[in-house]
Amino acid sequence: MTIALGVGLGICLGVTARAHAKPTIAILGLEVIDDGKGVDDASVGFAGRLTNGLRHRAMLGKGTYSLAPNSNKDLLEMKLLSSCADEGRKCMADIGREMNAERLLYGKVQKRKDGYQVSLKLLNVGSGAMERTLSEIVPFDSADDDGAKEWARKLYNRLTGVPDSGAVAIRANADKGTVYIDDEVKTTLSAGSATVSGLSEGAHSLAIESEGYTRYEGNISITPGEQLDVNIQLTRRDGTVDPLTTERPGKTARILFWSSVVATGASITAFTITGLQVRSLEDDKQDQFETILGNGADTAGHATDSNGDFTDVCKIAEENMGVMGATELIDTCDKGRSKALLTNILIGTSVATALAASYFYYKGYVQPKSATNKERSAVTVTPAVGPNIVGAGLEIQF
Repeated sequence: MTIALGVGLGICLGVTARAHAKPTIAILGLEVIDDGKGVDDASVGFAGRLTNGLRHRAMLGKGTYSLAPNSNKDLLEMKLLSSCADEGRKCMADIGREMNAERLLYGKVQKRKDGYQVSLKLLNVGSGAMERTLSEIVPFDSADDDGAKEWARKLYNRLTGVPDSGAVAIRANADKGTVYIDDEVKTTLSAGSATVSGLSEGAHSLAIESEGYTRYEGNISITPGEQLDVNIQLTRRDGTVDPLTTERPGKTARILFWSSVVATGASITAFTITGLQVRSLEDDKQDQFETILGNGADTAGHATDSNGDFTDVCKIAEENMGVMGATELIDTCDKGRSKALLTNILIGTSVATALAASYFYYKGYVQPKSATNKERSAVTVTPAVGPNIVGAGLEIQF
C-alpha cells in the first residue's frame, strides 16, 4: 500500500485500494470416453459427480476464479453446437467466449483397469494459451460422493494454482503452552501466540495445554490458502480466567505515526506557501530595481553574473537611499530574507516530522508483525523547487 502526500499549491493525502474482480471460469461437464466396451452408468455417474465437485469449488469464491454464469454445459454438447471437430484451442476459446468466460476448464474421464483416468485442461480464453493440464487415476473405491468431492478439490486446486493447505494463528491468555492439532503436537505458544501452517482443508481438532490451566479442546475449520485467526481463553485450575489481550501492540506508535504524517503535511503546506511568497518578492525586487535604475541609481563597482544581471540589488538600493524607489526595494529585500528563513525552517521541520513518521510507522506497524510477516516500509521526502513550482512530495510505502 502507498500513501502519497504531494504538494504544489496545496496538499493531498490519500490511501488507494484497488479491488479487482476475479476472472470467471466456465467448467464444462466432463466427457466420458468409451473404453472399447461401451460407456457404463458407473463411469457417467462418476463424471457427473466430479463435474459437480469442480463447479462447487469455483462457486465457493475463495480461489483464483469465480464460476461463470450459465456454465452448466457439457463438453460434448458444446463441441457439437460449435461444430468443433476436435478440442483445438481456437475452437475451445470460441466456446469460452460464447459462455462469457475468461478461463475454460474441460476434460475427459476414461475407465481403466485400476480406476478412472481423469484428464483436465485449463485454457486462457483471451490468449488461446493452455495454462495447465493434468492427468490422474482415481481409484474405483474413491469414486463415490465423498471421494469425488475430495478429488474435485485436489484437482481443481492443482489446476488453478490454489494452495492445498491453510494455516491457523492462535492467540491465548497463557504465555506458554503446547498446541495439538488432531491430537498431534504441532508447536508451542510463545508470548501467547502460535501459528500452525500446512493444514489440510476441513475440520480439525485443536487442543492447548499450559501449566496451571485446564486443557482446552475445540474444533477449527481450515480453508486452503487462508489463515484462520482464533482467540482462546484458557481457564486456570482454580476456575479463574485471565483476560485475553487481543489489542495489537504498538497502538501509541501508530497514533504518533498518523500525527507525524499530519504534522508533515502541515509543514509542507506552510513552506510551499512561504516559498511561493519568496518567489513573488523576488519578482517585485526585479521590478523595483528597474525603477531605481531608471531614476539614476549608481551601480558602479557592483558585481554581475554570467547573464549580466547584478548579484545584489539590495546592496545597490542601500547605497542609493536618496534615489526614488530605493526605500521600497529595501523593504522588499527585508521581507524576502524573513520569508526565506521561515521557508528553510519549515523545510527542516518537514524532514524531521517525516523521519519521525518513518520511525513510528516501523514501531507501530512493522515491528508488531515481524514475527509472522516481514514487511518493507519507506518514507521519502522529495523537495520540488523549479521555475514554476515550489513544493515537496512525501511517499510512505507499506
